[in-house]
Parts: sequence; structure tokens; C-alpha cells
Amino acid sequence: MIQETTSLTHQGIQQSIPRARSVLALALLSAATICGALWSVASLDVDRHYTPDSPAYVDLARNLSAYANPADPLWGSAVNRTPGYPLLIAAAFALVGEDVANVIGIQILLFLGSIYLTYRIGKRLSGPMCGAIAACVLALSLESNVFAIYLMNETLFTTALLASTWVWLSAIKQPHKGWAFLSGLGLGAATLIRPAGMYLPILLAPPFLIGSQKFSRKCAQLALFAAGVAFPVGSWMAHHYSLTGTAFVTTIQSKDMLYFRAAGAVAEEQGVHRWVAATALAEQLWRPYGIRVSAAERQQLTRAIKHSNHAWLNRFFDQQVSSQGSSAIGSYLLSSAEKRLAIKTLWQHPVGTFKTAANGLIRLFGGTATYRTLRLAGYDTKAEDHLWLRTGYIAVALGLLGFCYLGATAGLFSLLRHRRYEVCYTLLVFIAYFTAVALGPTATTRYRIPMMPFVAILTATGILAVCQHKNRRQELLRNA
Repeated sequence: MIQETTSLTHQGIQQSIPRARSVLALALLSAATICGALWSVASLDVDRHYTPDSPAYVDLARNLSAYANPADPLWGSAVNRTPGYPLLIAAAFALVGEDVANVIGIQILLFLGSIYLTYRIGKRLSGPMCGAIAACVLALSLESNVFAIYLMNETLFTTALLASTWVWLSAIKQPHKGWAFLSGLGLGAATLIRPAGMYLPILLAPPFLIGSQKFSRKCAQLALFAAGVAFPVGSWMAHHYSLTGTAFVTTIQSKDMLYFRAAGAVAEEQGVHRWVAATALAEQLWRPYGIRVSAAERQQLTRAIKHSNHAWLNRFFDQQVSSQGSSAIGSYLLSSAEKRLAIKTLWQHPVGTFKTAANGLIRLFGGTATYRTLRLAGYDTKAEDHLWLRTGYIAVALGLLGFCYLGATAGLFSLLRHRRYEVCYTLLVFIAYFTAVALGPTATTRYRIPMMPFVAILTATGILAVCQHKNRRQELLRNA
């Protein structure tokens, strides 16, 4: 059982709740200042809040009925994007008007909420001061601040994930069964914001079976946790089944596996562009269904893959199958075949798979969101006139990242040294999971956002451990 502990206290720093709350207030003030400055600058041009995916989210928010109508022009976008984030945008538009700046304002509040939740989680795991320092580390995380100013689902997903994690920790510690169901419900809802968290509950289930409670009670809690996860996810899959005859959460996962990860591995080994390899894989996938692609269609296919136009891929496949008079297979049923071919391709190209994963790891943990940050301020990051600005920002961002990772490493060693394996598992399971799901050609800084609160708690643990060691050493010198 994960227990709240204050074993990392050190002389000279008294971990009182009032002092920790003062540090937390400083963290919240710092984040509000940074986000407010970015928001005010970016609001001069509304387009600065947009990414290539943002228009699709806004369109779906203005037409939520597309999720229930396969004949709707936005249906192709709806099956690729879960409804969590469009619902937030729609609610903001309904409450405060159709101005994306208002959505950004809500996201800033959500980011501040994630800082507070990081404090609560850190406090439960290692005491109030650890939680407060972790909140400061997250507040100074440049990428977390930056992506809160974009129309992207990372901030909402991270806040929902942290809230669910706090409830999950409560469910493990307290015998009340309702906490287990609520934690699962929160994780299931988070999956409908960003499908990347779909398999995380599998890794969070084992701790329910650890502890001194009766085995029957443990099993009951685990069953309620699973039921909580299954309720939103299963309902959404049943919704798709009623419309298409196929149960799925989103079609984008299988396509990402095939056209990004598997194609990236092939491209790495063969020395071609990823979208060229992806086009060849698409033709290989469709060949058993009698689909042959002409030269002109191949160019369109390559262009769609290059720009991640998955809706076009679905439409093209459905049209080709329909022209042959066959209704036995559709683009939704094709997703399982896409996954099988992706896995097979990855196994057949181990060198390319390893290289793309290694490159993805570097981008994931070494990225500084330089382009996104300077774009908010209206700067062209490729212009030579702004080279000094880009270089300066990268230096500051890498310095903060280096300090964060160094502290996290110290924190991990401290936890292992004191045999606090439950806390290690709690933190590392999130970091390892989101690392695994992000590796590949698409691994960028944005995929680091959900794991940063847990990295921050590790960093705070390391900072306290170093202070404790330093304080003990000074005491030994005084007593010598």
C-alpha cells in the first residue's frame, strides 16, 4: 500500500503545511504570470493559438452532431478525434462566446489546477514540502506553460489525468469502494480526451491487489475500478458500433501505428521518406481487397499521408471497396488489419524500429518547444534575424530541463535507496507509459506534457534528498 511519508525531511527545513502552502502560492503565481504574459502577446493575432489540428477541434465543437451522423461532412474528423476536447471548446463557446481567447483562458485555469493537483499528489506520496517544490518545478516548465496557450488537448488531458491519479491514490489507501470506481471513471473520461491513455489503467490495476485488506475486498475494488474505466470507454465504443457495426474508440491509433511508426522504421532502413514507405504499406494493406492504385491516385495517397489526412484515406478506401460492389469490409473494420500489418512490419525491421525509437526518445525528452514558444510572440523562428533569440531561449529551456532531469535522477536513487518501491512505481509507471506510447517519428515535446507532473515530483524528491544529505554533512563537520 502506498503510504504518505515524510522520510525525506531534513534539519533546517521544517516541512510544515503553512510553509508548503506559501511555496505552492508562489508556484501558482509564477505560472499565472508566465501564462498571462504568453496569452496577452499571442492574443494580438488569434491564429497564433492554432496548430494544424486546432481547426478540426473547433469545427467539431461547433457541430457536435457530427459524432452521431456518418453522413455529416465532419464524420471523418469525428472518428479520428475523441469528443472530450471539442466538448470543452463547445462549453466555452456557449458560456462566454465564440472567441478562442476564452478557451485559452479556461486552459490556463486548468493548468493552474494541474499544478495544485501535482502538489496534492506529491504531498500524499512524500509530504507537503515535496508537493510544493514539485508544483514550483511544474510551474517553471516552459513547455507546459506554452502548450496551455494553444488550442490543443494536452492541458485538459493532463489535468483530468492528475485528478484521476489523486483519486486512484485515495482508492488504494482508503477502503471506501467508491474511490476505486471514481478513479476508473476519471481515467476512462481522460481516454475520451486523448486516446493515448487507453491502456494506462492496466498498469494502475495491480496496486489494488496489494495491502492487508481481505482478498475479496481487493477484488471488489479492482472490479469497481475496471467498471469505472469501462463505463465511458465502453459506452463510446458501443456508440460507434451502433453507427458503423464496429466497436472502436478512434481510428487514428491504428493509422498512427502503420503510417508513422511502421513506415518510419521502413524508411529508416531503406533511406526513403516516411510518407513514401507509408504509401507502399497502404497499397500492401489494400491489395487483398482487390484495390489497385493508379499513378495519379498514388500521388494523392502520398499527399494525404504526408499531411496526416486520415479522413481522406478512409473515404478513398470506402469508395474503392464500394465501386467493386463489396460491403464486407469498411475503413472501420480495416483498423485491426492496420495494427496487424504495423506490428508485423516493426518486427521485420528491428534496426529501423530501434533507430526511430531512439530518435523519438531524444526529441521527446530534449525538445524545448522553441518553435511553438516564439510563434506565440509572432517571431519567425527560421529567420536569421531572430537567431540570437532562438539560441537564448534554447539555452534557458535546456538549462531548466537539465536541472529537472538531474533532480529527478537524484530523486529516483533516493527512493530506491530508502526502498520506497511503491512511490517509485507510482511515478515511473506514468513516465514509462507515456514514453512508450510516444516513441516514433511523431514524438515531440507536446507528448511530454502528461508526464511532466510526475517528473516534477521526482525532481522535488531529489532536491529534498540533496538538501538532507548536505545538512547531515554539515552537522557531522560541526560535531567533528
